Amino acid sequence: MEKKLQQIVDALWALKYRNIAVYDIAESGVSKFLVIATAITSTDNKKLSSEFADQIKFEEKIEGWHKGEWIIFDLEDVVIHLFASGQREKYNMDKLYKGRQIAVAKSNKKKNKV
Repeated sequence: MEKKLQQIVDALWALKYRNIAVYDIAESGVSKFLVIATAITSTDNKKLSSEFADQIKFEEKIEGWHKGEWIIFDLEDVVIHLFASGQREKYNMDKLYKGRQIAVAKSNKKKNKV
């Protein structure tokens, strides 16, 4: 699982997503990990998320793509939330999962600082 998670984080980093964070949400019983990242604008988010979907061979409907403000990929064991700048702060999911962040994203966090 960690390899898959690192591949997701690396792909997001390569696409220039910012502030990538990974949280262990296994206790939710729904998914094991939550990945959150930020794009500069909703237009960027739409473009980058389409490229991301191609890279991970995601063939399902991309939730939220039409507006681009908050895009969700559900990979069953990993759920990915891609926000346009400003939207991430509005919904403040990072605060909700505070204390559950795992190291896979911490190594990239310094590189991704806004």
